[in-house]
Amino acid sequence: MEHKVNLLGPLEIFVGNDMVPLRSERERTVMALLALNLGRPVAADSLIDAVWSGNPPQTARNQLAICVSSLRKELYAPKNSLIATTPAGYTLQAASVTTDLRLAEQRINKARAARSASCDEDAVRHLRSAIALWRGTTLGDLSSLMLRSEAARIERWRASVQEECLELEIEQGWYQDAVNELTLLVDHEPYQEHLRALLMRAFYGMGQRSEALAVFSETRKLLAEELGIDPGAELQETHGMILRGAAVPPPRALPAYSVESAPLSWESTGTGTVSQGTGSGTIPQQLPPPPVGFRGRDDELSRLHQEFELRTKLNITPRIVITGMGGVGKTALALNWTHQVAKRFPDGQLYIDMCSFTEGATPLSASDVLHTFLRALGISGELIPTELKEQESLFHAELSRRRILMLLDNVHSSEQIRPLLSSEPGSAVLITSRNALEGLAVTHGVSHLHLSTLNRGEAIDLLKSVLELRTTACGMDDAALGELAALCDGLPLALRIAAARITVRPGQSVANLTRRLANEQRRLAELSCGEVNLAANFALSYGALRPESARLFRLLGLVDMPDLPEWTVCALLDTDSLSGNDLLQELLDAHLVEIACEDDLGQMRYRMNDLVRLYARERALAEETESDRRTVLQRCLGGWLFLAREARRRSTGREADMVRSEFPLWSPDPADVAALLNSPVNWYLTERRPLISAVRQAADYGLSELAWNLATSCAQFFLYNSQIKDWRETHEKALEVVRRAGDQRGEAALLCGLGQLHNHTGRPASELFHRAIEIFAQIGDDHGRGLALAAYAVEKRMWGELWQALDLDSQALKALRDARDNESQVQVLFHLARIRIELGDLNGAESDLDCAQQTARDPSHWDLSAHLWRRRAELCGARGDFRGAVDAYTRAFEFVCDGSDLNGQAHLLRDLAAALLRAGDVETAHEKGIAALDLGEHLNDPRCYALICHTMAEIYGARGDIASQTRYIREANARFREMGIPKPG
Repeated sequence: MEHKVNLLGPLEIFVGNDMVPLRSERERTVMALLALNLGRPVAADSLIDAVWSGNPPQTARNQLAICVSSLRKELYAPKNSLIATTPAGYTLQAASVTTDLRLAEQRINKARAARSASCDEDAVRHLRSAIALWRGTTLGDLSSLMLRSEAARIERWRASVQEECLELEIEQGWYQDAVNELTLLVDHEPYQEHLRALLMRAFYGMGQRSEALAVFSETRKLLAEELGIDPGAELQETHGMILRGAAVPPPRALPAYSVESAPLSWESTGTGTVSQGTGSGTIPQQLPPPPVGFRGRDDELSRLHQEFELRTKLNITPRIVITGMGGVGKTALALNWTHQVAKRFPDGQLYIDMCSFTEGATPLSASDVLHTFLRALGISGELIPTELKEQESLFHAELSRRRILMLLDNVHSSEQIRPLLSSEPGSAVLITSRNALEGLAVTHGVSHLHLSTLNRGEAIDLLKSVLELRTTACGMDDAALGELAALCDGLPLALRIAAARITVRPGQSVANLTRRLANEQRRLAELSCGEVNLAANFALSYGALRPESARLFRLLGLVDMPDLPEWTVCALLDTDSLSGNDLLQELLDAHLVEIACEDDLGQMRYRMNDLVRLYARERALAEETESDRRTVLQRCLGGWLFLAREARRRSTGREADMVRSEFPLWSPDPADVAALLNSPVNWYLTERRPLISAVRQAADYGLSELAWNLATSCAQFFLYNSQIKDWRETHEKALEVVRRAGDQRGEAALLCGLGQLHNHTGRPASELFHRAIEIFAQIGDDHGRGLALAAYAVEKRMWGELWQALDLDSQALKALRDARDNESQVQVLFHLARIRIELGDLNGAESDLDCAQQTARDPSHWDLSAHLWRRRAELCGARGDFRGAVDAYTRAFEFVCDGSDLNGQAHLLRDLAAALLRAGDVETAHEKGIAALDLGEHLNDPRCYALICHTMAEIYGARGDIASQTRYIREANARFREMGIPKPG
């Protein structure tokens, strides 16, 4: 099956004639990098760097392998038939794939060969054919830093090819089209002297000597004022040639090319006639002036030009709709583009604001607009029919004799404008709307361009363009403007309002307005200037929603997270996925919600612009009761708790080994749960930030039970990944709210969790455990008291107080037996065995391990198996059976890898290295020790790293490398001193 990858524009992948959409940014990035290196192996490290931009997760290689496997499935390609696995990485097979980049290279090579053979017309044809392959900015839809760098190189190559082609055309006397194209290129690259020299030669060849000399004069002035330099040699020579009246080839018409070879230049018209009208009647010029201070949108403008040119070449009427949320700058972009191409339409330009989202205005009907347009085209009022169908027929009859550009602004629905859509090839229609208008793509083949908010650089440029006349006292540095731009979330309308506030109000500065906008409760109120009000702008979109969709919009504003997975919509509404998705689709169509991405779990994630979210929250506060808001939020956050608990249960195989409140929780559909938690650790890694946000929001809203249960349910995952900061922040945040609520059980559970955190980092925790045990005893919670006693025993053993640890574990074991918690008893027995080994009671330790194995419900689970083999390894080592210890540690390590416990992996690699050293295998011990160090460096676990350094010192001592031994002893001792804990014996 033939595969094709298009790189010269947004990434496109075809299998046969069918396009295969890759919704995952990760898959598109991997496929793009492989295609750029077609037939050449790409190292896994390079692919990882491209995907994660130098900040990969621990599981990057596994995730890359999953990504490649998924690509093979989506592209119907068995392993190695399309993407081959190599020793270092992967290769996209050149025999199975074609790329437009490779095709462009071939056409350019043909052009160079034709030029060498003095076949210049063929050379131009091949060059134009190559240029036509670009559909926009190379890989313009991908954000990878590595790919953006490679795309920039290809774009520079494209520019050089375009210049080469223009130079050849001018040499052949094909001046008219070159002038049109060069004029636009010079506007985009004003300091490119070679382009200006070519434009001078083209004007001169057409006999427009004064225009050619004017280009030189303008260039000399620009270079002197902006750069303080004179024109270079090429411009000087071209200027002298024109003054001398040198002979040049007479003007010729550019030959017509096939569609495949047609040039996709920005402004070439193909005919050169732009000044005379071709129809009868008046020539309307209705376009409003272009926007002042327009900045950014280069990619979007390029896509509009490319789409327009492509449809023109195919003799298809250009019909394009620009969609996006209110205030994103749709009209500004539309006006900027229509003014750039207006001269292509000698019979005029029609413009109308459909008033669909204009406060206080009644939306126009198609009949209203047809009457207005017919009058503008010179049809007297008495000749205009009253029936819509007759108006439509007359309008299209007029357009059939004209070349008209039509801009329909502020459209609400497809039905509102269908009668206006011209099918005449010489005309074009541009539409703007807050709604998706997807039906027009089906019925009229209308292209869609979605407009997003500005990135940081574009937002700063927009602010500067409005503030450039202000003094530096306003705080015009990029850092200050960047803070302001971030609070406006890149929304052009908000940026313009903010800039206007600064310019029209005396004493207002960037820093002062930034401080005011930082308060979320007043941000929307601050973003108003005169009659322009951001909240009112959002209200127009909100008011157009159905009541059910409007309620979903309000409820989404209650959840303060960067993005949300699909199941949360159902949780907010307490409904099934089908009805929830229907309402969500309406919000997507209205661009009040947008798709953020498809995450690593295969679920779609949705986000709101920050300012839209603030508006949604305002509506929720105004229209939902306090009781309803609390119920909705509790249901949604309860869904997070259900999934966190279920992920922990599936990950550890244990349910009862933590303090928890039992209260009803909303849960997603069981099929969704199974799909999401197929890999519990991957689910946690994907949802880590939302889980932390859930704890914070539950605490802020006074939902104390939810807050502490969420925090403690995540603790195991924090431990696996040594995410100390997250562990501490969630527990401390939850502790604040449980103390305010007087929730003693929650307080004790969190104190116990913080004590375990201190154990993990080597900090004293006795006070925390004492208080937790005391509270559990006061409220009669023997199960919680048993868990706290067991955690306290771990601290005592860590500090060398073995007999106290033994006593605490014995008390814990009795309490947990009374509470019928077998799973926690197993963990206590494992710890008792460890203490007895250190006390020399090896038979007692073996008895504890046997008892643990008999007590366990599921002795085959990875977590239990890992602990069991680790304790048996310690027992072998204590008996002098170091080979047995090596084998047991190896088994334990395999089980820990199954559970993706990175912290456990680091400790076990260190244990394995120490056992290998004692077994006399120094080199393998060194290998495992280095692996432990590499992993330890990525974990925020100072005690673990200190222990690894201590073992590495022993290994280097055995190797006779005294310098390295000394270095690691110092490093280990320094870490132990910082933590204030004793060194191992």
